[in-house]
Amino acid sequence: MAKAPVAQWIERSRPKAGVGGSNPSGGACYPTVPPRAPQRRTAHLVSDDPRRLRPDHHPTPFSAAEIRDAFEVAREVRSLTVRTGTEPYVLVRRNLSADHEAGVYEVWTESTDGVRLSEPEQGRSTWLELQGHASMPADATTIDTVEIDLPMGRYQGLRYTRVTGHAIDTFWFALSLPGAPVRMESRVGDQVVLSWTTIAQRRTPSG
Repeated sequence: MAKAPVAQWIERSRPKAGVGGSNPSGGACYPTVPPRAPQRRTAHLVSDDPRRLRPDHHPTPFSAAEIRDAFEVAREVRSLTVRTGTEPYVLVRRNLSADHEAGVYEVWTESTDGVRLSEPEQGRSTWLELQGHASMPADATTIDTVEIDLPMGRYQGLRYTRVTGHAIDTFWFALSLPGAPVRMESRVGDQVVLSWTTIAQRRTPSG
């Protein structure tokens, strides 16, 4: 099995045509299937706080260890994705295996009525890499305690809002679901150019 970097299924929240990739130390990302796999980049701890990866960044919602402990093999997560200029679709991620260092998963897309749109793509990410996607600059990001309403229930959580020029990226993290944000919205000016919401998750039969 090829060890695909996390950037094979997540990219920066403000999409650019024809570009796939991520910046683990530069801000939260969302799951999708990009057209190509960029070079791996690695996050590092810089203090005794396991949630702080850079001194000029806010602490992340979860540590690498918390993400590792919450990574359940055979767990399937479905997210409704709406992108400007395209039909809404559902991104599906299924966890395959895990060890102390990293997790292995596969992702694919479906139409909103359940028709498979892409073949599964497999990837591997370290827990520190996954944590790094939620590391955001303190001078450009605000954090609020919120309640998050999702199709699968209401959750206590944190909302990270990052402002970069005319772009505003907002990420909602459910405190009881360590890992990726359960909701994301990216605005440029008054227009929402991308959003996604976790609509379901379940444990699937393994093997």
